[in-house]
Amino acid sequence: MLTRYLIESGDKCVLAGALPYGLFFNIQENVPYFKQNGFQLYDLLIGFNFYLSIKAKGEDFKNLLGEKQATKILQIFRENKFSLMDMSEKALAPFFGYSDLKKYYDDTQSVNRLYKIKVPTFFLNAIDDPTINPELYPYQEFTENPNILGGFTRRGGHCGHFTGSIIPK
Repeated sequence: MLTRYLIESGDKCVLAGALPYGLFFNIQENVPYFKQNGFQLYDLLIGFNFYLSIKAKGEDFKNLLGEKQATKILQIFRENKFSLMDMSEKALAPFFGYSDLKKYYDDTQSVNRLYKIKVPTFFLNAIDDPTINPELYPYQEFTENPNILGGFTRRGGHCGHFTGSIIPK
């Protein structure tokens, strides 16, 4: 969401800078890689944690959308709480007005749009992230926009960057 805001706001961005972390730049092209590398575990864990976050904001949804619409969308989240992919397809894409998941991903990914970022932004990702294909990082885009910098560590996993073996140092 942060990167999308940076892209859409351009010169009107109110932030002085940003640090997106563990970002899928090209969601649509990354799905096959994600599905072959620990997909079930990540899909379940991230999906369930996302569901818990949404559930905790139930009253906010009711205030924003009204009782009927909020109840409907929260029910869809509840029915798909063990899969982020299913929640994306059955709840998020329709909620934001997309007819299918591919159109939602195409419109919300950041690849080929990073040139629109106008504030200093540092992207931090790890090459060994099991959920993101390192071949899909938009390395060329980082050289074309003086406002952005990409940091790609050899190790770090997905949103972790711990060091050590069993116990992080």
